[in-house]
Parts: sequence; structure tokens; C-alpha cells
Amino acid sequence: MAALAPFQLWVDGPAISLGVRSGSTVTITTSSAHGIVTGSYVQMAGFSGAAGSSFNGVYSATVTSGTTFTYSAAGSAGTAVTALSLTSEVFSYDLLNPLNNYATADRGSALFVPLESLQMS
Repeated sequence: MAALAPFQLWVDGPAISLGVRSGSTVTITTSSAHGIVTGSYVQMAGFSGAAGSSFNGVYSATVTSGTTFTYSAAGSAGTAVTALSLTSEVFSYDLLNPLNNYATADRGSALFVPLESLQMS
């Protein structure tokens, strides 16, 4: 995995409705538009069980539709569908990495401070 940006701004994503693993590729489907772009870093948490726990971690995502994205995760090969409780599995994404995430509709969730307004000493 590539290094994360020196500044991060994590925002919670919409509820996860399905998580499927095929080999090392995990496909996540959200209940509504996720707002991320390919290259966004996502933090997955709350998955449990033998197959599900390998879903957790921070990954670089590849967007396949407005409600689905994939990432590559280490773990056992094969196919697994997680039994989701729809309350414990969550994901967050970094609005600042890549920076073009900041231009999405989620910009309203971000704290914006113009650099010229800062005084460094």
C-alpha cells in the first residue's frame, strides 16, 4: 500500500449493505452513494468472523459504481460473503487523499481553512 498523505480528514461513509470476497479482492456495496473516487483510502472496520475480519484495515479503493468499490486485502483465497449485521460494519474515507475527493458533494462535511489565513511562527 502506498503511503498516506501527511494530512488526513476521515469522513464516515454510508451504511454497508454487502461485502463479498473473491480471492484477494473485496467488493463493498453501500446502501447509498458513497462519494469516493478511485484511489481514495478507505478504512474498513467492524467486520467479524473468519472471512469478515480480513476485510478490516485501510486500503486504496477502486470505484466500480456509485454504490460499489473494491480493494485488495490479504487473507485466504476463495469466495466469502459476510453476514452483515448492518450496524457494526462501517467505513470511513480520507477526503484529502487523493485531494480531488475534496471537490465531491461531501465537501460540505469538511472543515476548510484557507492556507493564507494561517500564521505560522
